[in-house]
Formats: sequence, C-alpha cells, structure tokens
Amino acid sequence: MDRNIDYLIAKVLDGTASTGEIEELARWMQEAENEVYFQRLKKAWHAVNGLTANPEREEEELQRFIAYIRSRANRRLTPRRWLKYTAIVVLSLAGGTALYLSREAPRPPEEPIEIATVTPPGSSKATLLLHDRTSIELSDDRGVIVQQDSILPHKGGKGVSVLPALDVQENEERWHRLITPRGGEYQLTLSDGTCIYLNSETTVEFPAGFRADRREVKLTGEAYFEVAAESDRPFTVVTGKSRVRVYGTSFNINAYAHAGTRVALLSGAISIQGIDSDREYLLRPSQLAEFDAQGHFTGIRKVDAHAHAAWKEGFFVFENENIETILTILSRWYNVEVFYIDESIKEYHFTGSVERYEKIETILTAISKMIRVKFSIHDKTVTMYR
Repeated sequence: MDRNIDYLIAKVLDGTASTGEIEELARWMQEAENEVYFQRLKKAWHAVNGLTANPEREEEELQRFIAYIRSRANRRLTPRRWLKYTAIVVLSLAGGTALYLSREAPRPPEEPIEIATVTPPGSSKATLLLHDRTSIELSDDRGVIVQQDSILPHKGGKGVSVLPALDVQENEERWHRLITPRGGEYQLTLSDGTCIYLNSETTVEFPAGFRADRREVKLTGEAYFEVAAESDRPFTVVTGKSRVRVYGTSFNINAYAHAGTRVALLSGAISIQGIDSDREYLLRPSQLAEFDAQGHFTGIRKVDAHAHAAWKEGFFVFENENIETILTILSRWYNVEVFYIDESIKEYHFTGSVERYEKIETILTAISKMIRVKFSIHDKTVTMYR
C-alpha cells in the first residue's frame, strides 16, 4: 500500500489532518478493500495510542466537524458518501467517543441489522379544516384556494392559497386550520403573501381574513415562515408557550406540545416573549431563542439558523444532538414509534447531515455505523438496543 496513504491515515487518526486531507481519504475509502485496510490500521493505532484527548483538542475538533457538516448540507450527497465523510471526520478525533458517541467507540455493528418492514419517508399531505368543520384532504397533487368559505381547486399549483376576504370584519373571527399528520408536510400561502411551510404533526390556525391593524396565526408543531413585510400591520405567531412578533422576515419555530420552544431567525428581525410574560426579547439573524416546556425563557444564543430550517430544503442536520431528540424527529417524519431496550442509548450524541427523503433504514444504518448500537424495525416500531 502507498506510504502516502499510510501517512494520510495517521494524520486523520491523530486529528491533525486538514479538511482537504479528510476529503482525500474519504474518496480513497470508496473502494471496499481500501476501507478494510483503513479499519485494520485504525485498530492498530488505537491499540498503541489509546482513545484520549485533552479538552482543548476536543473543542477544536468539534468546531471543525460542525463547520464541515454545515458546508456539506448545501450539497446533495448520497447517504453512502455522507456516511463515509462523517465517519472519517468523527474518527479524526482520537477522543471523539466522548463528544459524538458518548461512551462507545466508533465501530460499525458486526451483526446484520434486522428489518422486517420497509418504512418510506413522509410526503406532502395535510387536512384543511374550515371554521364550519368542513374537512378537505390534501396531497401533493391536490391543492386548494380558499376565499372566506369558498374552496376552489388550485389548478397547476400546490399547497393552500388564501385569497383576501371580501368582508374582513365578518371573517376575522372565522378561523381555519391546516393540519399535517405524522409523516406529512405542506405549504400555506396567506392572503398577505406570507408563506408558511408546515413540518410533520403540525397545526397552523389562521383567520379567514386579517384585521386592518394586525395579522395573527397560531402554531402547534414546527413551521418555517417567510413573512411579508407590512410596517403598519404587524404579524404575530402565537404558540402554546410564546408569542413571536414579526417585522418582515424568515424564521423557524419548533413548538410541539409538551416540549420547549425554539425560534431560529434567518433574516430580518423578530421579538419573542413568554405567553404569560410582559418581557420581550429581540432576536437578530443567526440567533436562537429558547423557552422550556413551562414557557419560561432560557436564553438566546448564536447558531447556524439555516441548520434549524434545513428540513424545508430536504435535509436533517444534527449538531451534537442526543439520540432521543434525533429519533423523536425521525419518528414524526416516518410515522414510527421508537422503543429503547437500553435507556442509556438516549444520551448518546451525534453530529451529521442526511437527506430527508431517504428511507429511515438508511439513516439508522448510518447512525449505527458511528456508535455501538443496533436497531430493528417491525410494524412501524423501531427498537434500539446495544
């Protein structure tokens, strides 16, 4: 084997390789026999050097890895190529097990994975529930136009489009609901031009007509907003735990019932306050505001806001997220239940990016390659075990 490859592998395992060198090794490992060779050298390297790293080294490698994953999220990789790149970057940190894999070494499971049911990803589907309880099932090829109580086919268009009400005063108390089920997503365009993208298991309530002095919608679940700017008519999103005042902007809100609230701002400006609080917090682009499950404000921090909205672009992006949170997100999109034989698995952490429209088996296989856990799928139930 080429001595240059041996030198490159040593740099990757020692955590001193540059991003370019990591990519070079990833390309080389596309060949099965090369991956076998890499695994052989890695085992020998760990036997000699151990799995330790100082805190400064861990933090430096974590930041390099997250920056690398963000850059990859904007380029459509196949799951196999994504897995290769991610595995190598994780392996570049000798003590990376503490950061990304909790207690376990980054080795693929030796036993075959048990899959009794093929679980496809979610799709474009929703239910429109009018104020008079009329229910309309929607899909990717069946959108509608709504004007007050009238429903028209959305010829050549997708999603739900709301036209301005003819009598605003009469319609401001008439609220419609757009509901996505587990395994669904949908798009809503309001009468002012505001676009709302609903993630799985999400409900948006909106009036048949906005008032002359304000615009307001209600949200349970997760949605991405592109709000049309109107300086004389503010836009407000009300969740169970918070109230977001918008000034013409794009942002993502994650506000599922019985969970905390996260608001990530991509552009523009918004302010946010707890539902039972008078204090208002101003967010700037690339900031995330968080509230706990009781609606108490917990803080604002700088983030890659695009990562929080990546689901809209067809990606799952996880940044040092625990397995329980990751599988909760996946369970909504793939409409599955998750059962843990070993509760400690929930605390393992993972960083990576993968396409949202892949089968769940592909994603779980990728994760299992990083940590010493296994999974099986039977009748819409995913079981995680060691």
